[in-house]
Amino acid sequence: YPRECPFPHISGTIQPKTSKERLAEGRTTRASKDEMQKYIKAGRRVPPAEKEGCNNELCSEMWSVEEELVDVGAHFSHTARRAERGPLHALLFYVFTCLASVCFASALVQTLGTTLRMADVSSKASFACWLRSSLKRTINHHHV
Repeated sequence: YPRECPFPHISGTIQPKTSKERLAEGRTTRASKDEMQKYIKAGRRVPPAEKEGCNNELCSEMWSVEEELVDVGAHFSHTARRAERGPLHALLFYVFTCLASVCFASALVQTLGTTLRMADVSSKASFACWLRSSLKRTINHHHV
């Protein structure tokens, strides 16, 4: 995020590349000090007060007033990148999701067991009575 361009581009006008793609083309992934200074100086320049057909509120060399409601190209690009991740990425995602669910369920069961032991619920009838009174207290507590 912080290294991406903060100004959106019109779909299809640029072809962003990852650092792996740049290295595969034999290009560097770092900017030289001269290149950095060039961009710093360009950013410090004061734009002319008015340009032809330019409203001061809408005039910016970085922003475009063109509006895009749907970016199909970005959707297909995102889908292609997800496909490149491979099956191992999907497998790890599902494994860790299931593991997190099991941990959550285990903690919930342990908490419920501790609660029931503290309430001294030994039979189904006493459990039903405890549950009703517990729910009534919870509902009354949240309606205050």
